[in-house]
Amino acid sequence: MTLFKPLMAAGLALLLPAAALADSASINVTGRILSSACQPEVNPLNVPLGTLSQSALAGKGSTASATRFTLRLKNCPAEISQVQVRFDGSAVSGDTSVLALTAGTGVAGGVGIQLQDANAAVLRFGQPSAAMAIQGGAGSVSSLAFTARYIAISDTVSAGSANASATFTILYSN
Repeated sequence: MTLFKPLMAAGLALLLPAAALADSASINVTGRILSSACQPEVNPLNVPLGTLSQSALAGKGSTASATRFTLRLKNCPAEISQVQVRFDGSAVSGDTSVLALTAGTGVAGGVGIQLQDANAAVLRFGQPSAAMAIQGGAGSVSSLAFTARYIAISDTVSAGSANASATFTILYSN
């Protein structure tokens, strides 16, 4: 019995994690404090997509003509020359590139709204756009071009109101 306890202790010690063999690392945190933030010139910004026949969206993935809109930012910090824009909203289940319509009575079905940047790249909700050049400084105004369009998310589109809302956040990338 006297030999059993030391052997048992040695066996259990082999099962313990080898914390003594771990390596250490450091974390460097960097950042910057800006003198001010870009201000949207219009808030809220309304983008009218107009009226569309449900037959214009003939099958899943088909899109309506895009409607241009511009985010105009004023008084951006002078030290910033590029920004990214992140749009946030309720995306269609399983597809972060399509904004879900606002729920309610009489809402269209099988359709959502898609946003694109000036280069027609489809934007994903919750993810930043490509970097865009801006003019910073007091009294400055920068225009960021985007488009919005309806997109069929199923083969069948039903008639009704087709409204949605999203927020945007300006991310300073330099």
